[in-house]
Amino acid sequence: IDRVQTEPNQQTFASTRSVEAPADVQALGVDDQGREVLAAANVVHRLENGELMPYALFAADDDPTKLGTVYAISARSAGGAWIAAERGLFILESPYVRFAGLPGPVRGVQEVDSGDLSGVWLLTDEGLRREQSDGAFVYTLETQSAATQVSIAPDGSRGGAMFGNTAFVVGVDSEGVFFEETLVGVPAADHIVATNSGVYLGTSAGVYRHNGEAWTQYALTAQGAKPDLRMTSDLQSGAVWVRTEQAYVQIEADQLYAFSSSGTSGPMAVNGLGDLVSPLGIMLEIRSITGVQSVGFQENVLPWLEDNCLQCHANNTANYAEIEVFKERAASALARVRSGDMPRCEGGLRCDAGLSPTDYFGFARG
Repeated sequence: IDRVQTEPNQQTFASTRSVEAPADVQALGVDDQGREVLAAANVVHRLENGELMPYALFAADDDPTKLGTVYAISARSAGGAWIAAERGLFILESPYVRFAGLPGPVRGVQEVDSGDLSGVWLLTDEGLRREQSDGAFVYTLETQSAATQVSIAPDGSRGGAMFGNTAFVVGVDSEGVFFEETLVGVPAADHIVATNSGVYLGTSAGVYRHNGEAWTQYALTAQGAKPDLRMTSDLQSGAVWVRTEQAYVQIEADQLYAFSSSGTSGPMAVNGLGDLVSPLGIMLEIRSITGVQSVGFQENVLPWLEDNCLQCHANNTANYAEIEVFKERAASALARVRSGDMPRCEGGLRCDAGLSPTDYFGFARG
């Protein structure tokens, strides 16, 4: 095991903004555009233009009429978000939340649309379920069928799963999907997160990463010995966030950055702009690690839109050259630029946006 003992660089969040939820936040995630989606009092809300908008449950025929407790929320590649709940699997798809056809309880969900481990991964009472277009597969342990956590890297190359407190690295070989128990001697894991660069375990002795060949331990004792049962990752940058007893710690390419914690608890997520999102009581705290710079629409934003967007986005339906039109769509548009989905060149192919990180975050904060 390689051990990284370097003290994290002490940082402060550049800005924090708060949005009041109607009740304590049960579950938190993002949709396909990187917008915050949460459940409070068993009702799904999405952050739209700075306000939390509730979404009613549409029930047809014998569909469940209530969600029950919501356990997890994650992006859905076909649009909107998956909702894993006590009464089953649901879909947030404007203007409603609707039943996805799988009865509950479903305690976790993640979709990956590429790679060897592509599919919709679900935590169910029967085991770890993987839904694909050609059928469903259920993975169980002989001694314990209920999977408690699953995380698959965005590129589908690797993953991690937990059955009880036993953690496994998930991969694919010539015989199919395999589950390999993590290194003997590693403390029992509390949380597991997979990125394109490795599988991360949160334990009482810090964070361990497996990159496919070797283990690395990040000792976080100075930041509070025990990761506070919460980890999340930035799907775009691959950075991992860990909440300890004293700080939020960001791990990116073996570099550690510590941001003081305000004592928050509950779920965490990273939105499409790279902001860390977590609840503090009924307040949703959105913390940015990038600074604010003065941005004017006419001076800074419009020239870039003219070069990259207005060839398609200057029609009667949505003319991005008009600030009142663009500001309603700015957050989702920038999230698509950040993910590489936009802009598109001739023939609808993706092309280089020519937007530097500094410009991007300037636009985002402006």
